[in-house]
Amino acid sequence: ASSETWAMLTCQDLASMMSIWWAVTVLSNILQLVAAVFCLRPQPEIGTRFTWVGFSCFCTWLNMIQYFESFPSYFIAFHTISRGGTRILQLFFSVAPFFFAFILLGVCLFWKSAMFSSPESAAEMLFSLMNGDSIHDAFKEVRSVGGILLQAYLYVFIFLAIYVILNINIGIVEDAFHE
Repeated sequence: ASSETWAMLTCQDLASMMSIWWAVTVLSNILQLVAAVFCLRPQPEIGTRFTWVGFSCFCTWLNMIQYFESFPSYFIAFHTISRGGTRILQLFFSVAPFFFAFILLGVCLFWKSAMFSSPESAAEMLFSLMNGDSIHDAFKEVRSVGGILLQAYLYVFIFLAIYVILNINIGIVEDAFHE
């Protein structure tokens, strides 16, 4: 009779019995075993050891999150992320073309500046500016390299990134928190 019961279960029924935490736990344990094997080898390279131990510790600590579900007052951050995560990702994907446009414009117009010498460095600088970091340093360098055009570029980016996009993100997170 039990094989008949299992045969009657749909994929949705089976998925509801599974938990993402099972996968995290299994991954964590596998990484711990691999890390232990690498650490016990006679001549392992220290970088390899640290890589495996680092990922093992990361997954082990992630695994601890599941125990907070039983205590809602400690699960606030994870609850908020689960409620607003989809909308935050939608915002991220809708803003990505804006961000990449500013990266490429910055590299093409201001390539003489170390901050915009490559797409990677431009992305790092713009991400820092978007979060309110290095604003003074950026304007200090642009005065010597790009003049008024680069200053206008930075003002427009900072205005749109901080005052518009980040405030929309904050609104999404607040709505998710209060749900």
